[in-house]
Amino acid sequence: MFSIDDIQIFITTHNRATYVQASIESLLSQTAGVKKIVVLDNESTDDTESVVARYADRGVVYVKTNGWLGNFNTAKKLANQPYVMLFHDDDLLHPQYLELALTALNQYKNTSLIATRYVEFEDASSPQLTGLSVSKKAQYFQTQKAFANFMYFQERICYASAIYRTDAFLNTSLEYERFSKFNDWPFMVKLAGHGTSILFEDPQLMWVRRHPLQDTWTRTNSPSLEQIVNWDAFFYDVLQITPANPILYKTFMVKMLQFSMGKYEDFLSEESKKRLTSKALLQTILNSSMEVDSSILLEALRHSSLVNVVRQKPLHWRERLKEIIRRPRSLFSR
Repeated sequence: MFSIDDIQIFITTHNRATYVQASIESLLSQTAGVKKIVVLDNESTDDTESVVARYADRGVVYVKTNGWLGNFNTAKKLANQPYVMLFHDDDLLHPQYLELALTALNQYKNTSLIATRYVEFEDASSPQLTGLSVSKKAQYFQTQKAFANFMYFQERICYASAIYRTDAFLNTSLEYERFSKFNDWPFMVKLAGHGTSILFEDPQLMWVRRHPLQDTWTRTNSPSLEQIVNWDAFFYDVLQITPANPILYKTFMVKMLQFSMGKYEDFLSEESKKRLTSKALLQTILNSSMEVDSSILLEALRHSSLVNVVRQKPLHWRERLKEIIRRPRSLFSR
């Protein structure tokens, strides 16, 4: 039987003294009775260390890390329990989450990944989680492909809520250079390839804070077009997408366009967009490892939610793509 001592909990942080206290509190408030938390601090210059020190008598340990991916790499060096969790320094967990996770671990053998859906909340708000009723329902995925299919086509799954089987965690690379800041979904999918994956359905189990310092939404570290497309190409391979299955193939093309163009619009700086045009993005898709039939790509564009991004008046889908390629501008330009 697994106990809370079998889940090694890390909080990864960098210059989040304002938020890390609330994250620590949400872990210490777990009904499972968390006894130890290791806060990995990658070269913070604010008061993070002094904030964490307030919890030293409650089993919270501060570890300074250095260098690129210092927190992640240190977690790998320190991980020595059956399961490991890398919690974020600005998010909140419902008090019952780890209790439910332990119940699932003891019910299903060979579990390699546990995660949950989530709710986003604005920085100014403060959700009251104590006493909040949550559902215990979960979905179980026996294969990597099943988990990846659900993630790509149906649901956003919270990276910060993930609990990994340690042996699988230690043998899985983050591949930041390949995916840039979008490495979280591929990482979880790779972990799902090591056993059963469990996803709790109630989003109220995990609360993700939206704030100006959130790395996810900053444009100061813009990805390359190749990194944007690599993300979808990863799912293309795992899901075994092929033109031989035209319905799945067309569905994937639509979703791929939504994801890749969404990343282009939301995460590239305006300066980057001047150099890396939407035409270049489409060309990168065509040049990728994915088997992209240009006619299917055009039809997917017609069926996607992006059909009105170039002109307000109707256009045949072939003419619409010609307009996009002829005018090197954002596909989301209004």
